[in-house]
Amino acid sequence: MDGGNVLNGMCNLPGARNVLVGFFGTIIRIAFDAAQDYGPSSSGRTRSIASSCGNRSLGTSGLAVCINAWYKESRPANPKVLADGLGGYLGSNIKGMCQGTFAIFSVDLSVDGAPGAGARVSKTIATSNGNHHIGESNVAVSMLIYVTKGNTLDLSGLPTTTSLSVGPWPGPNWEVTVRECIVFIDVDYSSVNEGSTQLKEKKNEGKNGVKKAKVVAEHGSFPMALGDAGVNLTFQVSTCDDAIEVKEETKDWMPIGSLKKDGAVHKGVYFRCCKGKLFFKLDPNGDFGTSTSGLSSVVATTAGRVSIPGTNMLGMINAFRKIDGARRTQSSQEIELRKRSARAKKLAIEKKAKATGVKKEAAANEILSAIAQKVRQVARSRKEAKGKPKTDGQASKSKKVCSNVSVPARDSAMETNLHEVTDIPAPPA
Repeated sequence: MDGGNVLNGMCNLPGARNVLVGFFGTIIRIAFDAAQDYGPSSSGRTRSIASSCGNRSLGTSGLAVCINAWYKESRPANPKVLADGLGGYLGSNIKGMCQGTFAIFSVDLSVDGAPGAGARVSKTIATSNGNHHIGESNVAVSMLIYVTKGNTLDLSGLPTTTSLSVGPWPGPNWEVTVRECIVFIDVDYSSVNEGSTQLKEKKNEGKNGVKKAKVVAEHGSFPMALGDAGVNLTFQVSTCDDAIEVKEETKDWMPIGSLKKDGAVHKGVYFRCCKGKLFFKLDPNGDFGTSTSGLSSVVATTAGRVSIPGTNMLGMINAFRKIDGARRTQSSQEIELRKRSARAKKLAIEKKAKATGVKKEAAANEILSAIAQKVRQVARSRKEAKGKPKTDGQASKSKKVCSNVSVPARDSAMETNLHEVTDIPAPPA
């Protein structure tokens, strides 16, 4: 299959910038146009060519992909020599080819990957092993395709190029669709009570500490990109109980949002609950201002985890659109810095506790080993002593003992009479 055909069978990866993706049996192909330029990075030392803008889930396959391509400000990209660099080594389970100014990478998903490292990676399917420079083109790329933590690889869950662009986007017991320019989230909670869907316990960290919740439905590890609309979606439906209870169904669409001192705050999210299903809807063209981070505009949100009326379930919906070239606000940077410091401190404490435990275990093992060695030495010494002949020291000790025993003096007259009786000559006097 030549590069032209490959590009014809590919589509834009939703939520990404200048990234194409296509599925060909067990092969996934990822491409970008090396002639594009999306401006300087946040550091100012490089310029972005393409980016998945974070990790992107691929349907319900359990796979996620992350790719970034750039060139240094001091050395402009030269796409004309891409082909030379793409013919060599590009990383583990990655093959390259070139079509015009497009760099195309092929990954075989049937290959059994290596155990992953990190909180989100269960198994690494393909990796560029860090930043990889493509020949003399001055273009650098980093790529990682992996199975997310808690999931297993299911190739039947890979999306089609059509579903990536226009949906639907299915999940285990949920589905996201766009109908008549409205986004719908359908959650089948009846499958939980029937036992076909297991509740997954999850810890939610907030201002009031850590709270445990049992997840009924969740968007996945990363925000969902709803086609080419530029809208990203996250959602979670959970409960604190072991089963779902619906005391009163809500058949008509009702607004839902967080409760504040001045009343409920509604920002474009509506719900209804009936016939074993929970439905949400929102307008992808909504605009509720800029997020606290300053990096995106709010399309619709419940503004946190809120109770779903008539049920024992909680819902959290967030839809947003990234702002090109936006930078974090000062307050957001301070919050992020505090979060990073807290995470680093927590990891340091856990690492120290683990190291202390290892040292204590090692010390205990060393003591037990020393005791065992001493026991073996004593047993060996006793065994050797049992079958060993007496030494000179031991013999002299025996002589000393014998010298302390009194022996009667020899009687010469008795010996003469004895020899006379036996006709044995007496010894000379």
